[in-house]
Amino acid sequence: MSGIIIGNVTVHTLSGAHAELVAIRPTPTASEAEWRSYYRRSATVYRNLVDVDTGHKFELMYWFEREAEKANRPDTEVPKDQVDVFPYNKRILRLRTLSSLLRDVQSCSPGVGATISERSRYFVVCARLSEVVAELDRRNHHLARAYASGFREAVKKLESGATMASAQSE
Repeated sequence: MSGIIIGNVTVHTLSGAHAELVAIRPTPTASEAEWRSYYRRSATVYRNLVDVDTGHKFELMYWFEREAEKANRPDTEVPKDQVDVFPYNKRILRLRTLSSLLRDVQSCSPGVGATISERSRYFVVCARLSEVVAELDRRNHHLARAYASGFREAVKKLESGATMASAQSE
């Protein structure tokens, strides 16, 4: 069974492609052209692996379509990895895996006396970071996206609770 060459490695599986493609990602400060090239290459790898790792055909097609869509975005919308800062305590997180993100965001959680606005900003940042980690920790891609969705849902609940409390006090 022939594989797909990524750098100096030949991959035969979806998980192998994930690992190698994450290893060759451009830096967050790389140009849009470098990122576009990376996404095109990723799309090609996933598409070509469909005939090699037939047990993951549909997931490979998902990743192919996803990476191709990113490669075709306008320059200003080509996604790049990022390092983010929590707005209320200026803590910088280095994004790598879902488990490390969850550990870090827990340690950055606003305290008991935090305002609704502070808690809401915390969950907004957590959602954004989870989306970024979904790109880096591809084995946990769907789980990271689920966490992002949960964080966004927490923001909605906080905001709807604040709106209800405001209406009751009037």
